[in-house]
Amino acid sequence: MTERARRLAAWALVLAVGATVAVDCGNDSGHVVLPSAGSGASLLTPVPSQNTFQLPPCDYPKKVAFPKWVPRDLPLPRSIYATEVLPSTQGYRRGLFVVRMSLQDFVKFVLAEWPKKGWVLGRGDAEQGEADDQFTRPPSVGAFRAREEYCKPGFVLLLLIYIPDRSKIVLPTSSPLLSPHPSASPSA
Repeated sequence: MTERARRLAAWALVLAVGATVAVDCGNDSGHVVLPSAGSGASLLTPVPSQNTFQLPPCDYPKKVAFPKWVPRDLPLPRSIYATEVLPSTQGYRRGLFVVRMSLQDFVKFVLAEWPKKGWVLGRGDAEQGEADDQFTRPPSVGAFRAREEYCKPGFVLLLLIYIPDRSKIVLPTSSPLLSPHPSASPSA
């Protein structure tokens, strides 16, 4: 993929994330403002008769020690903290993190800062309130899924998956998909 195509794909991801959430950012009241039926917002489903609703205050998850396996040269927002270190799976290290910013701002941060440190992003995917992507810098590889938590002032719950050397991936040996011998066909 050319540099220009990669940048266009990155901006498409930012625009997709931005189009999924209609929040009145200039309003400190914590109200989410939904577009009216006549606003031309055809990508959104019809809105209820009430235009705004009050977001509950955020109930932030507890903080835990920041895991040492997170690459030091993977740029992370200053507002991030670890909330749960999950067990490794097939050599991949995993953790849940809280990022005190909007999903759109987090995606913009990733797209702007990670490539500066040599991390190559995948194609990415975004849906309403969620974005995910993979990243690599040989021999390491990782992925993230970021989910927006709707509360006042809001935050992102981030699942980060990482392995420093993909050649050390541990594959299960009991999987029928990985078996070197085809299984016999069932008899009729």
